Amino acid sequence: MLLLFLTGMLAYAPKSIELVPVKTLEAIPESAEAFIQNPWDATISPEGKVYVLDLDEATVFHWDKEGKFLGNFAKRGQGPGDLMIMVRRGGPQASISTRGEEVVIYDGGLRKINRFKSDGTFIDATIFNLPRGRTESFRPLADGNYLIHHRTFGGDAPIVKVGIFKGDGTEIKNLFEMVDTSWRRRKDGQRGIILTAFSRDVFVHYDPGTDRIILADTDKPEAKIYNHKGELQNTITMSLPRAEVTEADRAEFSETSWIKNNRFFQPDFPEKHQLFNYVMPDKQNGFMVFRESNVKHTLLGYYVDAKGKTTARIQTTLGEESRIYAADGKFLIIRTNEDGDFQVMIAEPQQETT
Repeated sequence: MLLLFLTGMLAYAPKSIELVPVKTLEAIPESAEAFIQNPWDATISPEGKVYVLDLDEATVFHWDKEGKFLGNFAKRGQGPGDLMIMVRRGGPQASISTRGEEVVIYDGGLRKINRFKSDGTFIDATIFNLPRGRTESFRPLADGNYLIHHRTFGGDAPIVKVGIFKGDGTEIKNLFEMVDTSWRRRKDGQRGIILTAFSRDVFVHYDPGTDRIILADTDKPEAKIYNHKGELQNTITMSLPRAEVTEADRAEFSETSWIKNNRFFQPDFPEKHQLFNYVMPDKQNGFMVFRESNVKHTLLGYYVDAKGKTTARIQTTLGEESRIYAADGKFLIIRTNEDGDFQVMIAEPQQETT
């Protein structure tokens, strides 16, 4: 009887899911003028072209839909089509997206929206001023407006906001707002910041192919789906456990490159994790809902269908220096190979068959 019970439990337990590479893009040749050093953001156009924005090089590497390397465009500077990215307060800020046949780059260093043709030819740039703070993501919407995830530093308390803005910086609609609890100033007379590890945040994603804004409070087991006008279309409710923060979690967080051996930042650890960091959609209308560790980039979570039902578990380690992005229903993974060079690949989630 016990054997039958255990067999039944195994039959209904969520299976594991893996991110299986379906295309590895051509490596950047040794004769190239620049190489990927610190990938900051990346996207895939509806035509299948891949763009990777690099922080250290302040440039964009791109590939065609077949995976052939096409070169890079933009450079560090303050001239037409140049990028700065770095900001004196708030750290590096930049986002890359496609809209139609254009590539749109928001440069937080210069507070500019840069538009390029799909081949990297510069079109124009416009100033876009936001309140003092940090712009986490900046996505062009189908109607010419912008979806912005921003942290403000002014006022009595820092605020996290998500809203839809016109091209002149005027806010049209506020979709989300909360007090930023990820950091606070020290009160012991010492100079520095206390960082709250694994603190509450908001995940924001725009999928132009399906005209979906995905917005999710990382402390709530749900994701809200809006159209580009900010009209609520659906709320997906999920069943998600909240994991305990372990000693291994604390140790890995403390090894984060910009925190390690930096006395200005003092980590403060809660008892439990956020429910997730990301809610990434795939082309099957499902979602990868997971937490990502800081150094080893281990993904822990669940794959859920369009109704929020858990269908598989996610537990995979991408490796140090790795990145994962969702665009056009696909997953873009950037990781280092045995030689230490970055490798770019497109992957799809696949469930185990046994």
